[in-house]
Amino acid sequence: MMRSSGGEKMADKIDQVEAIVQDVIDTDLIDKLSTSLGMGKVLCHGDMWSTNLIWKKGENDVDLAAVVDFQVQSFDERQTALEVPKVLVLHSYSTSYTSCTLGQTQTVHFGIPTVDIVRVMCACMSGKDRREHWEEILKAFHSYLEEELEGCNLPYTLDVLKEAYRQYFPFGAFMVVPMIGPLFQMACKSDDTEYKAKVGEVISEKVECLLEDICEFHRQNQLRKGA
Repeated sequence: MMRSSGGEKMADKIDQVEAIVQDVIDTDLIDKLSTSLGMGKVLCHGDMWSTNLIWKKGENDVDLAAVVDFQVQSFDERQTALEVPKVLVLHSYSTSYTSCTLGQTQTVHFGIPTVDIVRVMCACMSGKDRREHWEEILKAFHSYLEEELEGCNLPYTLDVLKEAYRQYFPFGAFMVVPMIGPLFQMACKSDDTEYKAKVGEVISEKVECLLEDICEFHRQNQLRKGA
């Protein structure tokens, strides 16, 4: 659908992604990232995007009220039930994360934190904002982790977190792109032409940037590996 509605420019970007797709969806590589990067595993939501985040009005802005739709898949045998609540809090993505409520859990796994970070950024941010602020966001996330652990050993450094973002991005972003098409279809059913035009503009920018960055991060990753 995106190929037909996005014009020649979009079709060209899709062709570029299709040319590297077998490398991008290398799940064995993704499974081994925590080991290759020396990262301690944390609890990942697995489907972190806007529809699974509930907000409430705060004094000056909005605060994250709940993260919902956890779907349990697997648990690392080294994790105990006592450890789960603390790790859950680390995935609330809120400056007021200690008061965040967690919804019914249904797909969760232990893995690298960029599984959730990449997904929520790709799904919820414009391409421009994501490109300009991803390092700033990772720095803030890491500072929340450091604060929560209160002097305990961190499972990874900020530099390792950034490298995990770079290496996971092609796969994570690729998994977000198919979600956007149905949203565009729903918007196109509206009789409001101004609304449809605005949605089309927002979606085109997001998808074009995602496709470009899938290719660019893949290229950079291959160069660092010497491939």
